[in-house]
Amino acid sequence: MERKPIRRGASIFAGGMTYNILVEGGLIGALSLLAYSIGRVFFDVNPVNPVVGRTMGFAVLSLSQVVHTFNVRSERSVFDPKLSANTVLFPAALICTALQAVVIVIRPLGKIFKTAALTGTEWLAVVLLSLVPLAVVELEKAILRVQKKHAEPHKRNCGVTSRSLPGRL
Repeated sequence: MERKPIRRGASIFAGGMTYNILVEGGLIGALSLLAYSIGRVFFDVNPVNPVVGRTMGFAVLSLSQVVHTFNVRSERSVFDPKLSANTVLFPAALICTALQAVVIVIRPLGKIFKTAALTGTEWLAVVLLSLVPLAVVELEKAILRVQKKHAEPHKRNCGVTSRSLPGRL
């Protein structure tokens, strides 16, 4: 309850939300394509049928979305203890991650969804690429906090003070 309420009738995309959606969505999309390319070039046996690349792209796309849910909840850091009080989000994220892993790991489901079982190295690449949006948004939040902290003294000093009035010492 630290932020001011949104004006009545204001768009959900107000306050820079459009920018966040475009930049963060573009980042997640680019990371998914990178995962596909890494899987296809380095891990697929048959580049004509890039099943590992497709699986890695799918895994990064879905896992990074799960990780990103923690980013978009608040302007505060995801590591803020106050944000860990959400008792629904953590179990939901675990369930989503488990369902994704099941689709990749269990062969009959893999055949239905056209995914391949990933090796440890491939999973490591997927996890690292999926955590990039978290790191980028946390860095952005930290920069904005520092900028806001440095801007506050200037805002306070822009008003009329006793020193700025004529005849006052």
